[in-house]
Amino acid sequence: MHKKLERFISLLIYLSILVPFVPVKAQTPDEWVTLGKRIHGGFGSYIALGIRIGLDAMKHLNTKPRKLDVTYFDGANAPYPCVVDGIMIATVATPGQISLQVIPSKSDVSNFGNSW
Repeated sequence: MHKKLERFISLLIYLSILVPFVPVKAQTPDEWVTLGKRIHGGFGSYIALGIRIGLDAMKHLNTKPRKLDVTYFDGANAPYPCVVDGIMIATVATPGQISLQVIPSKSDVSNFGNSW
């Protein structure tokens, strides 16, 4: 019994060292849709937009999923739940990890400057 426990602990140590270095394989569009349906309850164009925004942000910031803190400014007329869920899916930033925050806004104007 003692020998089995030693082997198990050794295996856990090896895995904890190796797992962070295993490359994550890119997800297919079908997997994005399935994940969007599971998280959001359906999949539409705004979830796809959020995924695209998240992937584009990671590309331009040269970072990987889980390495990004996201702040989403919710406008008065924005389809926020859909877009935020898409961003969350792509970046793996979540409110529970405090890596995704949604800041409510009463007006879209303040986010982009003064109106004419």
